[in-house]
Amino acid sequence: MSKSEEKARLRTSLFSGGEFDIADVKKKIQEEQQLSQKFIDELKGAYERGEDISDYVWPREWDFRKRPERHHASNIISLVEAIDFCGQYFHGSAWQEADWYARSPEDIKQWNPAYNFHRALHFTDKQKGADFTNRAEEEKQAFFRKQEVYGKLSSWLNEMEIEAFTLDSEGHKCLLYANIWLSREALKILDLGKIYEKDESGQPKLSGKSDFVYLNKEQLQKALNKERRPTNFQERKEIKPKNIICPEGVWSLEAMLRFSDKQKGEDGQSRKMGDIAHSFIHFLLVTPALEVFTINSYTGDKTPIDRDSLRSKRAIAHFIKGLIPFDSFRASEEDGEYIFVNRTQFENYLTDKGIQDDPSQDKRDQGQDSYVPAYLEFMLQAVKALNLTSDKRANIDEIIDWLNKNWPSDLEGKSDILIKYMATLIRRPEDKKGGNTSWNKKK
Repeated sequence: MSKSEEKARLRTSLFSGGEFDIADVKKKIQEEQQLSQKFIDELKGAYERGEDISDYVWPREWDFRKRPERHHASNIISLVEAIDFCGQYFHGSAWQEADWYARSPEDIKQWNPAYNFHRALHFTDKQKGADFTNRAEEEKQAFFRKQEVYGKLSSWLNEMEIEAFTLDSEGHKCLLYANIWLSREALKILDLGKIYEKDESGQPKLSGKSDFVYLNKEQLQKALNKERRPTNFQERKEIKPKNIICPEGVWSLEAMLRFSDKQKGEDGQSRKMGDIAHSFIHFLLVTPALEVFTINSYTGDKTPIDRDSLRSKRAIAHFIKGLIPFDSFRASEEDGEYIFVNRTQFENYLTDKGIQDDPSQDKRDQGQDSYVPAYLEFMLQAVKALNLTSDKRANIDEIIDWLNKNWPSDLEGKSDILIKYMATLIRRPEDKKGGNTSWNKKK
């Protein structure tokens, strides 16, 4: 009799109070194996179809990472909360709580039935800390964000700028020695949010007592205040699609953040990137007049986006990334269809104008009759910018100065003579010295 059969026989004897025939035991084992294999096959098929199987399979180490309840004392903060706090400071809305669970690229493994079988069957009732299933690329980027936070935080802790300690049941502090943040154990403490009791040799007792690590909240804030955080303007300047040129569109990442700013101004609430993407996609679905399109990263082809695809579970991930990755191949992380919204329409929305208040759209709708010569269009822009009216007299030098400074880069023919002629034509006839105004007199 095999060990598994003997184990099953003893188990059934223990709970039933009697002996089972060996044939019954073998049959029971065979049924369990068939059921398990069916379960594995179903999970594997779901994974290959790109479905989310994270409710059944996730890295076992996530089960050991716990977030303590928020402490009632306002002057301390748990290590896990501190990591989230720093993550949001350095990465803004790109940081999510799930980033704390992100594994290194070499640890990210694809679905392997043999490797995941045990936890798939026996850990389904536990709370998972994150959901990176089928999203290895996003987990890798989250890991890099986390590593940056770890680097800053461990440096401050090692330099004793921030006090770190554990608390016993009576509230007594037990300080952590500074050098621990340069040791190999530091990464484990940061990853678990707690420190394990050590044995006589100084090794952590995995089955022993563990305590959550807390930091001095005021000292953490002071350390962050010393950092040079990029201004919102600088952050926005960096939000550009890599190697893609699309002057007529606003990239989805920039559009989402600007959209969130407008919403934040209305309700005063800050949001995480996932929530921003969800709200922005909902806005696109209920605003069909706003053009949404993609630009192929290789060919540059512009293609209207299938609006029904915005309802899919992958839409949020695509918008957070800023592109729809190619299915056929992936030579780099920038391969795919970059997502844009119509710049003029979106700017109109942000300034509370009608989305269709698009002069270029009006020209397309009205046909050739709406054609305005380029020079005349530029002169009309000057009239509007300088607030010229039939009653307002304008200085010709002021007009010349404006035309010089605002001449469009794509408008050919710029010269001092042409600008002087344009300034003369923009002014009222009676403003011209010695000008004949008889044409305007009533007869």
